[in-house]
Amino acid sequence: MGSKVISVKEYTSLLVLLPSFLRCNDSYIVAMKVQFKKQ
Repeated sequence: MGSKVISVKEYTSLLVLLPSFLRCNDSYIVAMKVQFKKQ
């Protein structure tokens, strides 16, 4: 039962972290494209 609670906490933290990670990734990709166009 205890391990289930931990997995739920990890799951919710993943749900919270994933969007911010994807947002950082998107901005990184966009920045790379901009740099590529500048060259």
